Amino acid sequence: MREYGEKIALKLKNNYFKIVSLDDAWIKNVHADVIINGTVAKIYHKYKLINKKSKQYLGPKYWIFSERFSKNHKNYFDIKIKKKFKVVISIGGSDEKQISVSLIKKLLKYKQINFIVIVGPLFSKISTLKKLSKINPHLSLINNPDKIWNIFKTADLGLIGSGNTLYEFILLGIPTMSISVVKHQLLYGEFFEKVGATKHLGLWSQNTSKIVSNQLLLILNDKSARQKMNSASRKIFDGKECDRVINILEKLF
Repeated sequence: MREYGEKIALKLKNNYFKIVSLDDAWIKNVHADVIINGTVAKIYHKYKLINKKSKQYLGPKYWIFSERFSKNHKNYFDIKIKKKFKVVISIGGSDEKQISVSLIKKLLKYKQINFIVIVGPLFSKISTLKKLSKINPHLSLINNPDKIWNIFKTADLGLIGSGNTLYEFILLGIPTMSISVVKHQLLYGEFFEKVGATKHLGLWSQNTSKIVSNQLLLILNDKSARQKMNSASRKIFDGKECDRVINILEKLF
């Protein structure tokens, strides 16, 4: 639905509504009274203001999220070297490219890691993952969980997509290896790697599973690198993002 935000605002603007558009990478022409884009990619902040009175609120200090993420931030000193690590794999609700399946097939050889694969209701290959979880006791499958932050926060590392899930893991202070599933996510992954909050592996390709397999243990056993990712998250988000958005809406209405 995100790609229809501009058209919806255009339809509503002459009906005496106050319009707020929430965007990440889709809107080009702003008809709304307020546009909020909490992403880190400045190239997606370049709007043409059709509504000349429109106010723009741009950047991660306006990122909208459940406060449960920031309140469950992982303690720096809880990041340790362990005999048994936990890795959460979460590529997105539908995971149309079946990246979760490709990754876990490559990684199940690591018996010293407990893997949790999270998928959404639109994931089509769940039967494959169910079969793998039955014969591999160090693999758990979770379908469309409630309170997903409670699962994320248990991870020593997230192996995740570079969209909204990456923002959520960074809010939690969980170290990550991130993969861009679609091109517009590249800027997110690149930004967060530049500030030290993730190890970004670029756009998904058939070689990505091999790269992950080669690097996974190196990152898990590098406590310092994972602690730096944890610390970097505090420099990006301050926990007041939703309060700022609420104040904007209250002033508008």
